Amino acid sequence: MEFCSRGPEGGDGSPLPSARLVSSRCASVGENAASGRFTLSVMQWGQFIDHDITHVPVQRLNVTSGVNCCSEGISRDRVRQLPECFPIDVPADDPFYSRFRVRCLNFLRSIPALRDGCGEQPAQQVNQITHWLDGSNVYGSSAAELAHLRRARSHLMRTSAHGRLPRMPHGAGEGCAENNGVCFRAGDTRVNEQISLTAIHNIWVTMHNRIADTLRRINPRASAEDIFQESRAVNVALMQRVIYSEWLPIVLGADMVRRLGLDRPGRYRADLHPGIVNEFAAAAFRFGHSLVAGMISVPGRGRALRLSDVFFNPGGQMQQRGMLLSLIRGLISQPAQRMDSTFSREIVGLLFRGERQHGLDLVALNIQRGRDHGIGTYSQTWAALQTACPQLGDPPTRWEHLNDAMTPDRVAQLRAVYRSVEDVDLFVGGVAEEPAGGALVGPTFQCLLAEQFTRLKYADRHFYNHESSMFSDAQLDAIDAMSWSAVLCEAFPKLGRIQENAFFISRRRGRRCRRTFTMEAWRNVLPRRR
Repeated sequence: MEFCSRGPEGGDGSPLPSARLVSSRCASVGENAASGRFTLSVMQWGQFIDHDITHVPVQRLNVTSGVNCCSEGISRDRVRQLPECFPIDVPADDPFYSRFRVRCLNFLRSIPALRDGCGEQPAQQVNQITHWLDGSNVYGSSAAELAHLRRARSHLMRTSAHGRLPRMPHGAGEGCAENNGVCFRAGDTRVNEQISLTAIHNIWVTMHNRIADTLRRINPRASAEDIFQESRAVNVALMQRVIYSEWLPIVLGADMVRRLGLDRPGRYRADLHPGIVNEFAAAAFRFGHSLVAGMISVPGRGRALRLSDVFFNPGGQMQQRGMLLSLIRGLISQPAQRMDSTFSREIVGLLFRGERQHGLDLVALNIQRGRDHGIGTYSQTWAALQTACPQLGDPPTRWEHLNDAMTPDRVAQLRAVYRSVEDVDLFVGGVAEEPAGGALVGPTFQCLLAEQFTRLKYADRHFYNHESSMFSDAQLDAIDAMSWSAVLCEAFPKLGRIQENAFFISRRRGRRCRRTFTMEAWRNVLPRRR
């Protein structure tokens, strides 16, 4: 067995430009114009979905503790010999990092999958969580993980004070700031990455317990195990309902969703590969980084939270009484940033900065991760998608071929940094595209996302509304009557007023929250016959 990898080379064999150089030249930095239509919920759901279906582990350095791929004392030649390292070079005249004398950004390669021989193909990666839309970010991807999240022999999920997520033991929270005394445990280890993500995890744990208590009341003879498993199935069905009926039509466009039949009941297809497409995980599904707002609105709490202050550090804020409701109110009222090639400084230069004045560059990391995984370039991916999406037309082979996909300014930026149009990285080209008709993303990402979400539905024999669904017609009607707004009101009736669709900005006052999820169709149906 061999580990297979390759360096970043252009089509002519010359080195590709540094990922940081590409980022600084092709991605604008700043709080660009806010979306006039969509709330920050659109961005946050994207991250939540991603953490349900993809998690590629990265290498760890087998060298002295505290050393990374950019540490002083490690020679450049030595770093190049470390198979774990793939550092990002920073130009001496970098517009941001030069003021801190930073010449290198730390980057560890993804752990490769083993295979026989290298050949001409790049390494493949492993996914360490379930690749289904099955709520693994809430319930974990294994029985061992679930045991830490569920109350022993109970129908309920574990919670801490005020119904919050359970706390991690002090010092045991991987992915949480070392100086923070409160880290949370969830089905996905990235729960502490930023505070709005922590909030959405809280919502679904609260929803599980709400469903479970109702099922217990109307099924008095059912065991705790039966109630727990049914509650989990209903909770996951509600997630799938929100994704396919509300979130996906925003991202792909309602016409594309209807054309693929993703908006209606379907049938399991054994011919579809159920896995995650590498180009989807390493590039296309990172489109939401453009939607990230640098300041997090918390209505009624005074000043907004600066995003870089709460990376891996949600505990102090989340412990405050009323903070969870304030965060939710912010998610459904604050506009997302516009989908384009502009990114917040909080994630381009200040990402995971901790106590420092500078951090990482998420755009550069995305570019480098795509190169690490050996995914196709923008033009190669375009060519590969022609059968699935013939509306894309012929892939670009000259710079002027991009004029129909993006603005002249964007084409000029790409041309100034890449030797050839065929060298453009997929993430860079994808976010530079103008939105497809009715969609949030451009045509290339639209096609990639459509392919993946078709697989996620039709290759899953347990998808909630397939013809072979475990749910009765009456139960499906109850699930399909729910929405993102309805879920929020069901879990938090004290939320106040809410718009009909919490993914959309509303100038109207909205209706007062009330619980509407009727579970009469589940009365005395447990235990189910297996």
